[in-house]
Amino acid sequence: MKIAAILVSLLLIQTVTSQVRRVVRNKSSGGRNDGRMVKRIKKIQKKIKKTPELNEDLDNTAASQRFLNPFSLFNVVKFPNTECTTSLGVAGTCYTNSQCTMRGGSGSGSCAGGFGVCCTFSNECNTETSQNGTYFTNPITLSSVCSLMIKPMDDSICQVRLDLEQFNLADPDETGNCRTDYLQVTGGVANSGNLPTLCGTNAGQHLIYTAIPNFPARLSVVVDTQVTGMTRQWKIKITQFSCSGMSKAPEGCLQYFTGISGNVSSFNWKTTDNTNDPMFSNHLANQQYSVCVRRESGYCSVEWSTTMPYGAQNGHFSLSGTEQAATLTNADVKIGDSDCRNDYLQIPQGWGGTDPNNEQFGRDRFCGQALGYCTKVDCTTKDLGGVRSGVTPFVIGVVTDNDEGSTGTGVTTTDTKNRGFMLNFRQHPCT
Repeated sequence: MKIAAILVSLLLIQTVTSQVRRVVRNKSSGGRNDGRMVKRIKKIQKKIKKTPELNEDLDNTAASQRFLNPFSLFNVVKFPNTECTTSLGVAGTCYTNSQCTMRGGSGSGSCAGGFGVCCTFSNECNTETSQNGTYFTNPITLSSVCSLMIKPMDDSICQVRLDLEQFNLADPDETGNCRTDYLQVTGGVANSGNLPTLCGTNAGQHLIYTAIPNFPARLSVVVDTQVTGMTRQWKIKITQFSCSGMSKAPEGCLQYFTGISGNVSSFNWKTTDNTNDPMFSNHLANQQYSVCVRRESGYCSVEWSTTMPYGAQNGHFSLSGTEQAATLTNADVKIGDSDCRNDYLQIPQGWGGTDPNNEQFGRDRFCGQALGYCTKVDCTTKDLGGVRSGVTPFVIGVVTDNDEGSTGTGVTTTDTKNRGFMLNFRQHPCT
């Protein structure tokens, strides 16, 4: 309907324009020369010998002047290939219908004012893609290795983001390592050393890696098909970002969040027990990465906390030691280099409480079974609560050793049933 209305409007404009030209010509000629003009026209017409071919040419010329070629309208309609939402609520990329088909996509729903379709791309095992917004999904029948080669669209691509919209694999073993099933990214990745190997339940998580131009990365899901009795599934959205794009994350951020508030969790955080053994930890071993939050205009610090009441949030901050069943107290808070050697969260110069003097008691490492802060300069006393940091950019570090429950440097730990962390963040305005 929109296209038909546009065509009718253009035809009306063309018709009105031609009528205006006739009126202007008639008025400019005046009444005195009308008779002479008619005589001249008649004389000229007598000299022209009409033929069938000439009549056909004149008819064709008149028709081309009277009617607008509808296809010329679409040749000039251009729009950016931005993200859109299909009629099924799935994110896609806006293309013309022919562009979507040519790229091997599937169109669903309109975009760009009706001139485009919302195009999605879906790939299964052992395929490759260079399309933005591609979904990598599990097949019905699983193979031991399922891979997708991700090629940068062009030389302007600097980052690739993997959104794990659905992700369920086997849980880690007693050491916290992914032995049965796992996901990993190899190949054309500049920061491959900081990309963790993942397993367990990670729906809603995301990963960001730095792409290498003209060098595809391999996204692989490895499954031990001999282990049965569980459902494996994944649906991973691949988004590519140009070097000059405003949505690109700062370099070195495995995860990137925007907004004044939100929540962040460790990989495989969940309140249910490890499916291999109830005493095994859920949080993964051998992790070392950064979580970044964009600093919003007018805000100067960010606070990390569990939900209230803090004493009832068992398992929401569970990085070292053994999960507590009783109400959490300040004895479950561990802070500093001596207490947090193997698995910990880095919050630069983190402090807490309502007393602004507590800022001078800031520390960097936080672990144990509850999140809290120092209330003295020597940190001999602690309290439960959120931890704030004014260090910019807003970044926290996640560090776990390569063996849950092993002996660390100068200390032996007995870590059992650690779940990782689920934290809220909230930015505080400048004062």
